[in-house]
Amino acid sequence: MTGLVAAITAGFVPLDELGELISIGTLLAFAMVCGGVWIMRYLAPQARRPFRTPWVPLIPLLGIVCCVH
Repeated sequence: MTGLVAAITAGFVPLDELGELISIGTLLAFAMVCGGVWIMRYLAPQARRPFRTPWVPLIPLLGIVCCVH
């Protein structure tokens, strides 16, 4: 279903505009991950994490600012 929607959209939207939309979506996803890291660090500080993020909240905030800017 997602592939069908993507194919139809690609058929009707100019490629340069489609490229901008993809870039916006990628940056939005990265900003959401940064926000999630920040929120989870404070809501569940003792949760098991397979990776660590140093200097929270500085690194997530910088990631969000870089993506939104």
